[in-house]
Amino acid sequence: MRRSKLTAGPRRVRLHVGALGLLFLSAAPFAAAHAFQVTPPDAATKAAMEKRTAARTMLSSAIARLASNATDSAALLDAGRASIELEDYRAALGFLTRAEQASPRDGAVKAALGSAMLHLEKPSRALDYFGEAQLLGAPERLFLADRGLARDLLGQQDAAQRDYQLALSIAPSDEVIRRYAISLGITGQADRAIQLLTPQLRTQDRAAWRSRAMILAINGRNDEATEIVKATMPALLAQSILPYLTQMDRLNPAQQAAAAQAGKAISAASTSDVAQNVAAGTTGGQSGGQSGGQSGGQPGTQQSAQQMVDAGQARGAADRTLLHRLNTDNAGWSETMVKRLTADLRSGVQSVRIILEPRQLGRLNVELGLRNDQASIRIAAETQEAAKLLSGARSQLGQMLESAGMRLASFQATGSQADTGLDTGQGSQGRGGEGAGDNAGRNNAGRNKEFSNKIATALDDQAEDATNGDDALREGETAVLSILA
Repeated sequence: MRRSKLTAGPRRVRLHVGALGLLFLSAAPFAAAHAFQVTPPDAATKAAMEKRTAARTMLSSAIARLASNATDSAALLDAGRASIELEDYRAALGFLTRAEQASPRDGAVKAALGSAMLHLEKPSRALDYFGEAQLLGAPERLFLADRGLARDLLGQQDAAQRDYQLALSIAPSDEVIRRYAISLGITGQADRAIQLLTPQLRTQDRAAWRSRAMILAINGRNDEATEIVKATMPALLAQSILPYLTQMDRLNPAQQAAAAQAGKAISAASTSDVAQNVAAGTTGGQSGGQSGGQSGGQPGTQQSAQQMVDAGQARGAADRTLLHRLNTDNAGWSETMVKRLTADLRSGVQSVRIILEPRQLGRLNVELGLRNDQASIRIAAETQEAAKLLSGARSQLGQMLESAGMRLASFQATGSQADTGLDTGQGSQGRGGEGAGDNAGRNNAGRNKEFSNKIATALDDQAEDATNGDDALREGETAVLSILA
């Protein structure tokens, strides 16, 4: 696979993206003028016009419904979706934010918010919303194509291509085919990408020809790309674009996607988003395979804190915030949580949200990273029920962490939980067999008590430091569990 040169700085990236955006944004009026002079609108143009007309109708209907009920979440969602189709992304965000407030657990609203964030040039935030939508049960068809584009803009081409393939298997789309083809071009598969575009090229679809020019330029085939641009654009505009187009192969994959995928909806990816993800991904592309194989083993494998974090950073953080769902009624939920978080730490993930079931437990917000040269995990609860859950499971969590080469450093909680002793097998009945309900707890009561005493001593030793450090409770938190390697 061909590797791109990583030489372009942020300022040059902005120039490339802005100039290449003209390649897309200027094509519509040119095509319209050409159509007026020669032929009626082609099928693609006609379909786009009909889509916008339908979006205007939907928006008018939604606003009429909102006039009767300003908190109608369905109407707000329709208004948001219609605004996205009409490329009024700020208005879409306003409607969808209100919809989220009215229906906070509606996966369709989360998916639409992800699309709005994508078009507002915030691909990382978009991925957060798509993850929440998936966890809340929204059909993937609602966001697959846009999640693929968000991943492309963050340099995650392999994941993006999987999304495009799945989206196309559900509902064929010329636009998604073009996105998929450009992503293939970025990974050096130019011939396969052009073959994918062939049906559209045969119908003289201008967007497909522009995509082909981009793919060729990304792969250093500048003569062919230049020929296409000159044949499909006015001479003056083509002349202004070509100096940038011929530098496409000098950009890294995320920057190439920001330029090549710019068009109807995206004029440029957020420079800060791209820069942060490229910085992590540059090393990841070179050393991720080796470090992944060495550090991705069993939870019981002990590593130094620096090795754990370095291995993860070398691979790059795929999504800066991951989302997990955890049913605490299932036996062994605490073991599942420890395994997931240990794997997340090794993968370089810095932020995790755990949505707990039953729903009244709320969620856990997890921060992972380095503290005083030690790998650390900070788990914060949002509800008193979740605080009680963590308090009752401390003994079991401590044992599992110890076997994974880590230790339970401290536990802080509000109210009565702050004074609650470590669970010795009597505090978590009804939680899927945790605590006293665990077979391990019944059969190893003596060992549990001994371990609890050991953990209690460690907690007492560190309690004063915890109240003044990262382990202290923050606003809105009911409990904090601190883990160190």
